[in-house]
Amino acid sequence: EEFDCRVNVRETLAVRPFCMCSFSLAKMEDWEQLPQKLGRTIDNGLEYYQQSLHNRADKVTSQLNILASRTKHGDVVEAANNLAERLTKGDEINHFSVLELKIVAQALNDMSEELPALPTQTPAVDVDSLGEGWIDKPTGAVMAEA
Repeated sequence: EEFDCRVNVRETLAVRPFCMCSFSLAKMEDWEQLPQKLGRTIDNGLEYYQQSLHNRADKVTSQLNILASRTKHGDVVEAANNLAERLTKGDEINHFSVLELKIVAQALNDMSEELPALPTQTPAVDVDSLGEGWIDKPTGAVMAEA
């Protein structure tokens, strides 16, 4: 909102000789630090998510295996098995393709009654529809490496 100031400056300054938005040169340092603050927030969120997955690795892996067994889509089976293997090995998972993110969300959603402390708001979907309509380009990752 503050970046999209559509006030008629000429008209406003004729009536009130000061800016109407909350931007202030005195607060410029706060604006300059926003990208770093956003980066830290994202890093903290990814770290929490990864730790939550690893703390529940056995249950999540089990659910990923169930999802893989219930679908006919080879790409879903491959991605679910790959995620399960990475969790079992204890590998860091700081990068998800779009399909992997959907699979993890579905696995957590299926487990939501068992895991109330790991929030997910993804609606339940048919496992076979996970692989449909998603093109995963090399640069199309949902979460970049931290």
